[in-house]
Amino acid sequence: MSSEGKYTKMDIIFQNYGDINIDANTLNLKDVKVIQSNIENKGDVAIVHLTLDAPLEKFISKN
Repeated sequence: MSSEGKYTKMDIIFQNYGDINIDANTLNLKDVKVIQSNIENKGDVAIVHLTLDAPLEKFISKN
């Protein structure tokens, strides 16, 4: 994850089982809008690149 002002960029790596459809509901992100998403297939894995409309601090636990 990285911060870009009020946005957060996140890369998630999944086992590649074919068609992947990722959105905020799939990731269980409450009150977060996915601004941009891109899926990069790399053989056995798929890398999902997301830009989220939320600051990085929203995803960091303070516990």
